[in-house]
Amino acid sequence: MPPRNDDTIAIAPQVLGIVEGTDGDDVLQVPYTDSEGDQFTDAGANVDGMGGNDTIYGGRGDDTLNGGAGSDWVFGGDGLDMLFGDAGNDTLWGDAGDDTLHGNEGDDKVIGGAGDDLIYGDEGDDLLIGDNNPGDGGGMSPEDPAEPGYGNDTLVTDSGNDTAKGGSGDDVFRVFDNFGNHLIIGGETGETEVGDTLDMNTVGEGLQVFYTGDEEGRIFRDGATMRFEEIEKTYLGTGDDRVEVLDATSGYVHGGYSYDRLVLPMDSQVDEVVITSEVPYDPVPGATSKTGYVLFKDGTRLDFESFEEIEKCVCFTPGTLIDTLRGRVAVEELQAGDKVLTRDHGYQPLSWTGRRDLSADELALVPSVAPIRIEAGALGRGLPERDLTVSPRHRMLITGPRAELMFGESEVLVAAGDMLGLPGVRQLSGEAVSYIHVMCEAHQIIRAEGAWTESFQPAAGVINALAEETRAELLAIFPELATEEGRAAYTAARPVLSGEEAKSLFVA
Repeated sequence: MPPRNDDTIAIAPQVLGIVEGTDGDDVLQVPYTDSEGDQFTDAGANVDGMGGNDTIYGGRGDDTLNGGAGSDWVFGGDGLDMLFGDAGNDTLWGDAGDDTLHGNEGDDKVIGGAGDDLIYGDEGDDLLIGDNNPGDGGGMSPEDPAEPGYGNDTLVTDSGNDTAKGGSGDDVFRVFDNFGNHLIIGGETGETEVGDTLDMNTVGEGLQVFYTGDEEGRIFRDGATMRFEEIEKTYLGTGDDRVEVLDATSGYVHGGYSYDRLVLPMDSQVDEVVITSEVPYDPVPGATSKTGYVLFKDGTRLDFESFEEIEKCVCFTPGTLIDTLRGRVAVEELQAGDKVLTRDHGYQPLSWTGRRDLSADELALVPSVAPIRIEAGALGRGLPERDLTVSPRHRMLITGPRAELMFGESEVLVAAGDMLGLPGVRQLSGEAVSYIHVMCEAHQIIRAEGAWTESFQPAAGVINALAEETRAELLAIFPELATEEGRAAYTAARPVLSGEEAKSLFVA
């Protein structure tokens, strides 16, 4: 937990040098002399409002101002000030200077003002603001004017339901175990290359992180949900975390120091996944901690560090019947050497098969990787002939004049996840699933349950995103796939539609 001062400034009565108010509603400012003769001057003062709903204005010096009991208003003024709300629902405003502010008990509004401020909400449901504007939304566009006197502030949340807005500058938001239903807004103005940072590196419990848009998302723990916006850097803690990217995002995410998973979105959104370094992850034999970046097709880039597993699968589920030279065979029974029927080249041998098992608990953490069921007849003309269940990123062949009119091709590939919303296409949940890869010597269109679909395509992003054991097995058999030249033979057999293109294709 962050440093706390629950007792605020515990001041005994009659202490010389401390300017004390009364138990009433006081207004304390320069010049003021209390009943003991202690003076509030611009030279810097230690002031305690005592009881009542007080208003305290700091002078030009470095002041320590304590509102005391009651709902108080405390303004730091110039100088390097320390402000304490004590008990009650208080409003603290640091104003100019690099100030330290503690809301203490109650539902407080704590505003840093100008300068590089350290802001604590402490107990209660608090509003923390880095700069001067109480209604500041964070400056949601880089073109917004920066606030006058803005600083690089540190905002420290607690176990209440806090709202923290950094405003302009490179701000840091610190979040600890047992965090509440927070809203964190970094802001976009006055930033350098550093940007705003969400620092959760001391959190010990495993977290579920979902990027729902550029620099924004949700973080879940048992009993609370935190929303964040305009955050460039995120540091996770010592639990086993799972980070799922639902939409393209820029920035940086550090998995922390345990076994962490990064789950990437549809192939139609990802251009490339690059692993720049791997080091052994000693607690799990054979595992490595990976550092690299994801390039999205909209041009954004997400850098990542310290993730032990990167998930992205394009595959069938057990029981799926594949057309082969020896008849229709369940996909899990296929082996390298079996000849499968292809749309373009007759029967072609499989060169590799792989498998990935996911438990119900794992799917509950990352629901977007749950399988897609395409019911019999959902693709038209009685296809597929039986229900077909594949991973969300597995692509189906879609044919017809509409595709040719819109994209200049009569046959295109569409990810199953991009077909959700069509009659008879739905995502399953609640059960464990196994995903099975089947690969030929080139990317092929093969037939499953009577419908044309794809074989495994070992593109760079897909290989890098495989589980470490599966990737090692594949590269051991096909070392050429580690190079761009070796992967060139596996270009897509048909044009691949993006998510937006797929939506436009299926519009009635």
